Amino acid sequence: MGLTPALFFRLATVVAVVDGGAAREKRTLRFVTVGDWGVRRGDGRRPSMEAVASSVDRYASEADVGLVIALGDNFLDAGVANASDPQWDASWRRPWINETETSSLKGVPWYAVLGERDYARGAGGAAAQTAREWDASDDEWRLPSRPCYVIKRHLADHAEIAFVFLDTAMFAPAFHATTADLYNASDVAAAMVALDDALRSAGDTARWLIVAGHWPMRSVSDSGGSRALLALLRPLFLARGVDAYVAGHDRALEHVVDGPLHHVVNGNAAAGGGRLDDAYLLGAVDEGVDVALATTSLGFTGHVVSTDAMATTFYDETGAPLHAYEQAPRAKCVEDEASRCPAWPRGVAPLPDLAKRPPRRDAAAGAPPNVRWYAAAAAVVLAALGGLHVGGRLERRRVTRQKALEVELRTLVDRRRGARSLSPEPPLPALLDIAPTRPDYGDLDLSPTRAARSLPVTRIDII
Repeated sequence: MGLTPALFFRLATVVAVVDGGAAREKRTLRFVTVGDWGVRRGDGRRPSMEAVASSVDRYASEADVGLVIALGDNFLDAGVANASDPQWDASWRRPWINETETSSLKGVPWYAVLGERDYARGAGGAAAQTAREWDASDDEWRLPSRPCYVIKRHLADHAEIAFVFLDTAMFAPAFHATTADLYNASDVAAAMVALDDALRSAGDTARWLIVAGHWPMRSVSDSGGSRALLALLRPLFLARGVDAYVAGHDRALEHVVDGPLHHVVNGNAAAGGGRLDDAYLLGAVDEGVDVALATTSLGFTGHVVSTDAMATTFYDETGAPLHAYEQAPRAKCVEDEASRCPAWPRGVAPLPDLAKRPPRRDAAAGAPPNVRWYAAAAAVVLAALGGLHVGGRLERRRVTRQKALEVELRTLVDRRRGARSLSPEPPLPALLDIAPTRPDYGDLDLSPTRAARSLPVTRIDII
């Protein structure tokens, strides 16, 4: 029996919590992010990747890097076949770690998420990147489980930094054709429950909450970001006190400031060829979002986290800094219902059945985890999509120049500060990228017997 999408999801719904103690005696934690980064020898993008890898190595030699975050599309352009695929050495270990005594990244853990390229061989290809952690002799690769997993680091004063890693395909499957047929609305609902539980649990003790995924919510290049992720995740991230969302996919380096939430887009460690889109830029400005950096330069980001501040710097492929900013930690909220948190965005209605979410019960004792409120939300949202054409996302991109000019005149003067003319929040269904033609989207499985609903939370301690 092969690894079907259904079985893959059942295996993937465990939320792993990895407690990393390596940073306990340090006052700061440094980490690096790279996105869309692995190409073979002979590929025309190889020199670009090697330049970025060399700069990351130099950065790590000057700073004690505690981890690397791999933001998906880890192996261009078709993922890996299994845990021993030659690409592991050709596209990752040799160019990035070098396996020499002088390599600054040797022994540094790489925590990864999946991109659509990693799904190119189907669910089995994606699962191969999880299998690598257990089936290979190297000890740098980490991808414990999906749709989300959590790692924690502690500073010398016991301040906790929690990283939450997402498989964004499970939250917006129709954003890309590679993943559109793998997951349905029930899967999205279960993934949302797992994510909210992970954020609540981490926020109970963490001073910092940093989320990493492949597809961006907000972007002014290439894709323009996923409207489905923006609709589903943004209210939750704002409410729970997420400090930053780090993503890849788009061939650009971007810093987008959405109120208290910082979006870092970093999908250009190898591929190049990205483009900025004026319509996306003007649209972001019109929504009251600051675009502090947008460039198609190759590069990576470096982050330094202390108890009271996180400094983020964008570097190009030569290691030259392009942009830097600093932020303070946000207040965290662990209310049972995210909509009751003070930072839940005004004007955004709670998801259906939110107020009726049943009390939390012990999944280990056989009681089903609470999925009905998110499943009900998915049912309402997806049912409303019946009148939308599957090409709606493409249609939204066809902004006329006349409209763009009108937006430009209205917003560019006060782009960075001052009053903005804000449009009302669009209704949730109009924002989703999920195609309405999938027959199983309207047939939600709300039964408590589904295996994906009854898996306990797994804790993995790295010594």
